[in-house]
Amino acid sequence: MERPGISVTSPYCYFTLDRVAPAPGDTFSIQPGTFRVTKSYRVRSSASAIDLQYAGRAGSDQTLSTIMELGDGGQAEVDRLTCSRWGMISEDGWLTIKEMQSTLSPLVDIRPEV
Repeated sequence: MERPGISVTSPYCYFTLDRVAPAPGDTFSIQPGTFRVTKSYRVRSSASAIDLQYAGRAGSDQTLSTIMELGDGGQAEVDRLTCSRWGMISEDGWLTIKEMQSTLSPLVDIRPEV
C-alpha cells in the first residue's frame, strides 16, 4: 500500500493544520519556529493489507501512531504532529523518539525536555 511520497511500511510523520482544507493544488508552508508539545498520546488503528501479505506473521497488522498536540509556537494553525508506522506491536513496536528524529531530519528537530 503506497501513498504519494509515503511508504506506510516505513515510519512517517506529518503536521496537521487547524483550518479549512485547502483546495487541490494549494500549498501551505510551516515557518521555522519552536513548538512545545502540550499533550502526547498513542493511537492504534486497524490497517488494511489487501495488497500485502507477509509470510510468517501472525496477528493483526495495525497503524501505530504517536500524536503530539502542539502549543501555538507563533503559528496558531499548526496544531499537531503525528508520527506513525504500519506494523504489529509485538514485532515492530511504537516509534521511539530517535526514530521520529531520524524520520523528520533535517527539517524538524525534536528535543525532549529533561
